[in-house]
Amino acid sequence: MFDFLKNKKALSPILALLIVLGVTIVVGAVFYTWGNNLFGSSQEKTKSAMEGTTSSIAYDAGAIGVAVPKEIVVEGDLDLGDSTPWGPYSKYKLSALAKDSSYGTLYDERIIVPVPITIENYYNSPLTNVKIQTEGAEEIAALQLKKTTITDAAGNSYEAYVLCDKDGNEFTGIINRSGIYPGATWVGDDGNNYSSIKYIFAPTSVTKVNAINDNKDLSATDIKTWGDSTHRQSMRLYMGGFNNFYYACAVNGTKFIGWNTGWAFNKYKNPTDAYFYTNEYDVGTLHPGQKVQKEIYFLFGASMGFNIGESLKRTVEIPVKVVSDEGVYKEIKVKITLHDR
Repeated sequence: MFDFLKNKKALSPILALLIVLGVTIVVGAVFYTWGNNLFGSSQEKTKSAMEGTTSSIAYDAGAIGVAVPKEIVVEGDLDLGDSTPWGPYSKYKLSALAKDSSYGTLYDERIIVPVPITIENYYNSPLTNVKIQTEGAEEIAALQLKKTTITDAAGNSYEAYVLCDKDGNEFTGIINRSGIYPGATWVGDDGNNYSSIKYIFAPTSVTKVNAINDNKDLSATDIKTWGDSTHRQSMRLYMGGFNNFYYACAVNGTKFIGWNTGWAFNKYKNPTDAYFYTNEYDVGTLHPGQKVQKEIYFLFGASMGFNIGESLKRTVEIPVKVVSDEGVYKEIKVKITLHDR
């Protein structure tokens, strides 16, 4: 019955086959495990390398890489007032027309937060008409600003950011609560004509302008370096670190002019939302391997006020997309925390 076991010629091929199958299975299992570990390790290393300790990345292999900070934390004295002309409901909100009832100080509490974005083309051909797109979020609108250099009366140069229209063109003209007037000349309250007014965010130490008489939209004379019961403090651009802000004002040449952003840059008083709020930033053509860095800007408190809440701290995630004419599409979320301290 078991005579075939005595057949050495039959025994050797069977054993050889079993050995080959066994070795194949073992080697296959080893390679499978190694491959999985290598792939997982590679993914983690890639993710770690791209995220680092301060930034997060959304990445499409072979197409485009998009990096933004993991989280932007705006900490400082956010000057949250507790009443507005419409009532006390604005407490714990960033509001354009807030008032501190304890001291009577007038504020435009709104804050603009810059977000750096790095975009890299991993594709083997150019990506054309690349754009960054965002609809903002509730009470958060995107703005176009450009970094520039301003010069004071003494001839010293300083960094500033100039307000642009929704298409990215520097705005020159008049912005007041009755409307927006591109190219218009302002007859100043000092008797001078100002024909090239721009609107900037710059250090108060340079401009010496932080607040303006609340009955005026622009003023060359009735200005201060801090808000009080008759002078409204301007809205701010966050510059990183604790309580570090540039404040809004107007400028004509080397003349700094007070600008009442609470009333004059308010979608309920003029069409700022249609003229200045944007949903798209042009990047242009990205060649293979090319990397570019852009900044986009989010205004917190775009209409009636951005609600922080009684904890005086709130985190939001704002969707941002990168697209191109070739059909490249990547959506990420920008995480921003406001913390009043």
